[in-house]
Amino acid sequence: MEFNVSSSLLLKKLQAVGSVVSSNPTLPVLENFLFDVQNDKITIFASDLENSIIMDIEAEIISTGKCTIPAKLLQDVLKSFTDQPLTIKERGDSAVEIISLHGTHNLTGYDATDFPKIPAVKNGTTIKVQSADFMNGVLSTIFCAGDDDMRPAMSGVFIEFSPEGSVFVATDSHRLVKYNRKDIVADTKNSFILPRKPATILKNLLSGENQEVEISFNAKTASIQFGTTILFARLIDAKFPNYEAVIPQNNPYKLTIDRQGLLSSVKRVALLSNKLTHQVRLDIKDNKVEVSSQDLDYGNSAVEHLPCAFEGIEGLQIAFNAKYLQEMLSNLKASTISIEMSAPNRAAILVELDEAGVSSNENLIMLVMPIMVPTYA
Repeated sequence: MEFNVSSSLLLKKLQAVGSVVSSNPTLPVLENFLFDVQNDKITIFASDLENSIIMDIEAEIISTGKCTIPAKLLQDVLKSFTDQPLTIKERGDSAVEIISLHGTHNLTGYDATDFPKIPAVKNGTTIKVQSADFMNGVLSTIFCAGDDDMRPAMSGVFIEFSPEGSVFVATDSHRLVKYNRKDIVADTKNSFILPRKPATILKNLLSGENQEVEISFNAKTASIQFGTTILFARLIDAKFPNYEAVIPQNNPYKLTIDRQGLLSSVKRVALLSNKLTHQVRLDIKDNKVEVSSQDLDYGNSAVEHLPCAFEGIEGLQIAFNAKYLQEMLSNLKASTISIEMSAPNRAAILVELDEAGVSSNENLIMLVMPIMVPTYA
């Protein structure tokens, strides 16, 4: 096996493929890239057993073959080069030689036959979408996914395709995000739960120009293909909770407010909140909201006032975890939002009101559970 390739091109490809490589793999060979050099192209493989990436790269092929090369070590060597042509060839005994303008580097991997086979998606459902549309759904929800091993269904994004559109949902039981798209449709209703790691990998792989993505999935595995890259992900085998049942429908209190103004105020006030609860209180009445916090342990407190439009028979006091509230406000796009509430101990709903930066084909609803209203004056 031998080929010539640009050092910068190879490094760029390996940084994308390497996002799947684990720092503590279950098999030593998974610390390596697998290079499959064919007559017309080179295919690079990386895997952690649960997620795998296959990516093609153009190069000048001198001879074909397969070999593994240590992933981190190879990337470190390539980073040390300025852009230049390289020759990479197999020396035998699972070793390769990298010939540059400066000299040679010898790296030893494992036998290529030890690299696990990539699972295929058989008898699955296939749908084609635009990467920007799909990633809007993933990125609008993934931040809300949980990390509790005892609740695996909540550790990813629930994605459902149907003739009516698509829905993306994530929850950690304290908050929930539901994102709908009218323009991503399928012939039949099918769904899967995409784990956090492949969702994060996709964020990096699809951050460039908008392109068509082909998604195929069955009960166990999903493949997401775009250009010359394929990501395989083992899906979460669990039943996602009935998210519709927890979204309150009757909310007599409605706060309409500038999103950025509220976000900035919550960030400042939260600096002086209790470090354990991160609690901030909203005291709403007479078209004004008082945002406050207090840390009794250190004698710190903060109060700010913001204008708003408020609908309700009387005022309302409600408290939230500032970290949750900040994340949700940061992931909304509209300049004006509403917070719909029914009681201080029931979930509040955040909804976008205007269409600034919001497509007419999408709809986003966020739900956050309150925490005990503080007793301080």
